[in-house]
Amino acid sequence: MEKLNLDEFLNVGGAAFLKAKDVKGKSVKAVVIDVRSADLKMSGKTVILDIEVKKVKWSFPLNVTNLKKMIELHKADNTKWAGKEITLFKVLVNNPKEKKEVESLRIK
Repeated sequence: MEKLNLDEFLNVGGAAFLKAKDVKGKSVKAVVIDVRSADLKMSGKTVILDIEVKKVKWSFPLNVTNLKKMIELHKADNTKWAGKEITLFKVLVNNPKEKKEVESLRIK
């Protein structure tokens, strides 16, 4: 069986997905460039922020927790999110598939 580079499947719209391991330190500031939806093969339809972190463009899919935080911070009109600055910070979350805690990113 061929070994797949699974990161290729996580690249939607030209920018790689930002993961906790990509963030140096405990948090990082990002600027929202665009907001879009995508149908991800593994998790279904998702809201994705296209963001810029230190002049590098990333895609950041929003889970329910992060989507609620964006709505709390910037209201429910996602057409006005472009240009907004957000802070992403690392947290430990329970991964039920792996049955262990893993680092994840949350919007502050």
